[in-house]
Amino acid sequence: MNVIIKIGGRDAIPVRAIPLLTYRETMSADYLAKALAGDEHFYHFEGLKAFGFEGGQARELPEAYWSNVVNTRLEALSAEIRSKEVSHEAGLNKWRSESIKALPAGVFVWRDEFEPRHERRFIHARIQKRSATPWISMNKGGVLRVVDQQLAVHGQR
Repeated sequence: MNVIIKIGGRDAIPVRAIPLLTYRETMSADYLAKALAGDEHFYHFEGLKAFGFEGGQARELPEAYWSNVVNTRLEALSAEIRSKEVSHEAGLNKWRSESIKALPAGVFVWRDEFEPRHERRFIHARIQKRSATPWISMNKGGVLRVVDQQLAVHGQR
């Protein structure tokens, strides 16, 4: 199923889908949240905005929301998992599914704003993999398995 959606004629990517579309290799939930918070270490994504709907209108979620709410939620999740993990692999597996649920539902970025920033940041990783295809295109233009689409859109499998 394709998780890229059309809004007013533009392609939009649900933020919960981004870690899945990039195979969590380049954009984990915490990396994405820090980029949207305007963290200085994620300068490649400067100016990238996320939007949600309020009263039928797309409204920008401010950087402070990502910094104070989403990043705090993800840090708490990470601490909780680390305190209970039996092994690194078990903790990582739990983080991968739970961290996506910590991203806000119904929130998206514009594909034409996300992809060029992502491409600039990760071009070297693609070259090392010897691929000339952008990450999202590698994932068949935004197509996820049905089980992953449920996680990306609704936060559940």
